[in-house]
Amino acid sequence: VQYVQKLFIPANLSAFYPYPEGMTPEHIPPSVAGSAFLVTLSILAVIIAWRRRASPTLNAVVFGLAFFIVTISIVLQIVGVGGAAYADRYTYVPFIGLFAILGWLLHKVASRFRVEAVCYGLIVLVSCAFAFQSNQRIGVWSNSDTLWSDVIRQYPYEFRVESGTEIIVRHGVAAAYLNRAQHYIYDLDQFAKALADVEVLLRAKVKTAIVYRTYASALRMLSRHAEAVDAFTEAMRLGDRKFDLYRGRGTSYMYIGRYDEAERDFLQALKMRPSDSLSMARLKMTRSARGPAK
Repeated sequence: VQYVQKLFIPANLSAFYPYPEGMTPEHIPPSVAGSAFLVTLSILAVIIAWRRRASPTLNAVVFGLAFFIVTISIVLQIVGVGGAAYADRYTYVPFIGLFAILGWLLHKVASRFRVEAVCYGLIVLVSCAFAFQSNQRIGVWSNSDTLWSDVIRQYPYEFRVESGTEIIVRHGVAAAYLNRAQHYIYDLDQFAKALADVEVLLRAKVKTAIVYRTYASALRMLSRHAEAVDAFTEAMRLGDRKFDLYRGRGTSYMYIGRYDEAERDFLQALKMRPSDSLSMARLKMTRSARGPAK
């Protein structure tokens, strides 16, 4: 239903469409269940009409629907993959079926009422309008900042305090906040902005290893090393034990004067990647700062 709606009214486009608020395998919102029922009923009505009295127009409608349904069924998230409910890019091939129906119906109208010029003018008008909108939409995809900011604008996290407890009023797209935070850290060196995005996720109880890894990186780059140590440790506890986490935590340990823990982390990083020159250099710095071992 959403795909068909986007064909005729391509408004509120997004790089990421979350599932409807409150939707779980145990709870299907009435709007979703109702849409599924209407779609099934409509398809059955077309098939029954076609079987009873086939005609060139019904043949075109059945072909177009079949083409659309078969090709779109592959990406309908019947078995969920990722957090997105659907995606615009999945429609490029399936929409051929719906355009076939529209083209046939427009041809029939033009032929029967002899209004070819009107139909062609309508095609040109709609095409120009959609071309203009496409050109406007391209700007959103300029970079990760504009792209994920657009998703966050449409699907933000919203909070409210009730009886001294903060609750989530609206769930946003966690992937958008995380991807924008990583872009701020690794591409733009805007660590305060990255920290703000990750803190939204932590307030929303999105506490995964990748979130804490990103949180730790932002804190370390802002020289908040004691907090970074805790964030690195939490990321490791949640299963992320890559060598760069040990190197990052070791660096923060070194800056707050906890040299024994720093040395342990650098040695672990070198055990996992013996050729890492940065871990080796920081291990030497740690040993030099600590002085002779007791």
